[in-house]
Amino acid sequence: MSSNREFVRIQAEVGLAYQKIAGDEWPRWESGSLLVSRRQAAIPPPDGDYTLGRLLSETFEPEVARFLEGLDQKVSTLLELASERDDRHDLPRTPVEISACGISFPCAGLGVGDRILLTVALPGRPQRIVEVIASVVRIVDTPPDRWVAATFDQITNHDRERLVRFALQLQRELAKLHGACSDCG
Repeated sequence: MSSNREFVRIQAEVGLAYQKIAGDEWPRWESGSLLVSRRQAAIPPPDGDYTLGRLLSETFEPEVARFLEGLDQKVSTLLELASERDDRHDLPRTPVEISACGISFPCAGLGVGDRILLTVALPGRPQRIVEVIASVVRIVDTPPDRWVAATFDQITNHDRERLVRFALQLQRELAKLHGACSDCG
């Protein structure tokens, strides 16, 4: 069976919050620059201490200098991960179907065509926050639940990569849980 899906969709439970973007507010969000600036503020750029690299190369043999500079980068990354905090970690846990291009979740307050700022807290340590602008494209009423399906209109490459990695990690864990199957060889 062929599929037009670009990304794998998975079922998971994530922290989830949404904010409906009113029609009169949409011009502020439409270009995408507001979302990008919010995401850049949440993901500080890596420090580029070029004076350290120059000092190391002047003081040590090139091979030792490269090793020490690489070690410095690793320590900086570990410190950044250890200190990464986000005020949104207490988002309500919600069952979802999610991929790198869209999401569906139970919700009573949205309709087809609504635009939303969606915040997703992916489980794990450290917890990863993804923010996207999405449009509700479908409503599925299956009593007692009402699910909305939304497509991601604006998502940074960094956040899309986070979703892809999350989906792949979940699939790896499921494969370990189920072990070898007869269809897999």
